[in-house]
Amino acid sequence: MNLPLCILYAAGTLVVPKLSAQESAAFIMLAAAILVFRTFRERFLLVWIFGWLSYCVFQWFGSDSAAFIASPELQAVSQAGFVLAVSLFVAAILIYSHSEKYILRCP
Repeated sequence: MNLPLCILYAAGTLVVPKLSAQESAAFIMLAAAILVFRTFRERFLLVWIFGWLSYCVFQWFGSDSAAFIASPELQAVSQAGFVLAVSLFVAAILIYSHSEKYILRCP
């Protein structure tokens, strides 16, 4: 009876990489932001969700995980994800405070 559980546990450890505490916190914040967006449907929350998604990309590719080989390309993706996350968080705050005049808009 325990054999299928042992096989499932062994297969799960080989396939799914373990998340660190910071990665788990970022994914929890992303899930919470999605739930809040489903409730209130505010425009700034959508930008906030994309900011957390970008931060999750930063955490996922920037960590010293054994799942990804540390390459310069992945480090560049990680750093670009961080810059995008900070930019999206700032944009969400400006949208929330009705200060859209400070956001650069494309014609």
